[in-house]
Amino acid sequence: SIMHYRSDAFSINGRPTIKPVLAGYENWEPFMGRGDKMSAQDIQKLKAYYGCP
Repeated sequence: SIMHYRSDAFSINGRPTIKPVLAGYENWEPFMGRGDKMSAQDIQKLKAYYGCP
């Protein structure tokens, strides 16, 4: 998702500052915050939040 920071964002020592917590997503850490566009789920959630069709 474009709405995530990279896993090492704001790190002083280069270690991860955020990690996936859901089972099965542990290996996604290197990909966090690498998106260059909103995902379909991002768009769906924003539309629902703002009451858009």
